[in-house]
Amino acid sequence: MIDSCSCSYDDACDRIFWLAWPSKRIKPFVDFEKLSDTSKKSFKKSFEYWASGFPYARRHHGWDSQEFKHCYVFKDGMHRLYGFLCRSAHGVPHDVCVICIYAKKKRRNTDPAILLRLNRYREDPTIANAVVTLKEQREML
Repeated sequence: MIDSCSCSYDDACDRIFWLAWPSKRIKPFVDFEKLSDTSKKSFKKSFEYWASGFPYARRHHGWDSQEFKHCYVFKDGMHRLYGFLCRSAHGVPHDVCVICIYAKKKRRNTDPAILLRLNRYREDPTIANAVVTLKEQREML
């Protein structure tokens, strides 16, 4: 269980939330900021494609498996940003994607342990509260 966590939204795409824990065990935005400018631009373009509903599996995709249907990945070369989708009560297919994990690709298929971690994060009530709080703050802007 997490003591506390926070979310912030991406400057370029307010439907991308970055999860952070004070323990720094989850720090995808810190890892993202260490990437080259080219990689950062590529990820931001992928965020835009996703937010606009443009399918582009080489840049972003989810999983067909029922177990991992809320898991999502954004890709740039060997770099991966993994997150989970939060559905909106308003019927929007994917309201936000909460980025939780940065990883470098080490094998052809995604490590199932990453997807299982994403499911645990998505189901954690502390994380869910942080996401709801940020969604509410964003809607007030």
